[in-house]
Amino acid sequence: SSLVPTPTAQANHARLSLSLLGSRRPLLLTGPHGSGKTSLISSLGLSLGVSVTTLNFDGETDAKTLLGAHVCSDVPGEFRYVEGTLAKACRGGGIVVLEDVDNIPAEVMATVLPIASSHTLPDGRPCHPTFRLFGTRLTSSLPPPTNGRLRSTFS
Repeated sequence: SSLVPTPTAQANHARLSLSLLGSRRPLLLTGPHGSGKTSLISSLGLSLGVSVTTLNFDGETDAKTLLGAHVCSDVPGEFRYVEGTLAKACRGGGIVVLEDVDNIPAEVMATVLPIASSHTLPDGRPCHPTFRLFGTRLTSSLPPPTNGRLRSTFS
């Protein structure tokens, strides 16, 4: 793990671990750039033995990237289904970190938030019991999220 075991980091790691044991609700970590929000979550995943997928959103990210889509195969005229990163983590029981949740496009959040609240993919498949969702947010982007669904989804 890249987490330096300072007393503060260890205390935060313990608090985060306890939060995960008691709830499936998504957690939002807020702090300055470079403060170790994602490193803390990665360290937690390592100690729990689960994969951690960090999603950074750009103009290319859409629902198909997160959930999956049919793509052309090597055989002309044939298609195959490629599962998206969020769907894989949901079904496999990993941790997903949504970096800078305030900057995620509304279309993408409309895909993520129902999964976060219901723990079910849009096609009805349930998420694995150990699936957890985290969001990170820069302190400089405060006040609290203006998106009501974002505010009500993340603790």
